[in-house]
Amino acid sequence: PWNKGGNVLKVMAYLSKGDGPILESLDPYSLGPGSSYLYDRTLYVESVYVLPGRENVYDNEYIKEAIYFYGAVCTGMYYSSVYYDPVSKTYYCPVSGRSPNHEIALVGWDDNLQVPGAPNRGAWIARNSGGSSWGENGYFYIAYDDLYVASVYVAYFIDDDDINYGNFRVLYHDPLGMYTGLRFSGSSKIYG
Repeated sequence: PWNKGGNVLKVMAYLSKGDGPILESLDPYSLGPGSSYLYDRTLYVESVYVLPGRENVYDNEYIKEAIYFYGAVCTGMYYSSVYYDPVSKTYYCPVSGRSPNHEIALVGWDDNLQVPGAPNRGAWIARNSGGSSWGENGYFYIAYDDLYVASVYVAYFIDDDDINYGNFRVLYHDPLGMYTGLRFSGSSKIYG
């Protein structure tokens, strides 16, 4: 259902069946569930790349490279309003024992930003799904030192022009597709 959470597996299922993405101006998130299916998608998602999560809080270079070369990356974080600073628009969770519970898009980084409470400098620039009235026009900074950001996976989507000129047909049994599992074959490939 709308506004009830999601993850990269659900996004991959949605896009791989040919639904979206569409322009937000046609179906604004702020208005609630709309009629996205009435509009032609604006991009054809050719591939989805899912990278492993960070090994530690210093394991950031491959994520920066993905953002630099491919644009925003999808990832998870642990979110609790207790750790969000609305004045500086920053986030840092210093406690262990949590699990990611929220999806965000990392869109950039600032190696010199000091997030209040974080032991080291540096933060991701993240886009949240709360709309432009939240954070800094919908964006916020999350400390590199946060234990949960990008801890499970990082994914990015490769788009291409619509090579089928709007004629896109996918045959499937499940309307959304399988979005709850991945299988590791023991080689360098994961099938989902």
